[in-house]
Amino acid sequence: YVFFVPEYNGMVPPHLRNYFLITDSEIMAHKPALIISVSAGMGGSYPITELRTGGYKNTKVCFIPEHLIVRNVGAFLEDETAEDTVKMKDRMVFCIDVLQNYAKCLTPIRSLDLPFDKYPYGM
Repeated sequence: YVFFVPEYNGMVPPHLRNYFLITDSEIMAHKPALIISVSAGMGGSYPITELRTGGYKNTKVCFIPEHLIVRNVGAFLEDETAEDTVKMKDRMVFCIDVLQNYAKCLTPIRSLDLPFDKYPYGM
């Protein structure tokens, strides 16, 4: 999974938060996820923290250690040759590579017959 999270008043948007509340754990369990936070200003870190704190609890999704914060997204989109934009694109490629490697490594875990009916929720 790749979650593009627009910062909404310093938080995860309500619709995305609701998605994590209603999604069945069997759908997302033991699958890697990359969080990309997008902010119009200099923020963007709080949505990452919020998802890492509680987004995995009942879904059992595995957020990879890497994440991205695209700050000043307007400027990022305007000048593709700017040094910061080039560095961010390089970082994005790195994060996608990490995500792909996690997907390969977690595949055997997902093939196990896990008792989701017995333990549907996180602790």
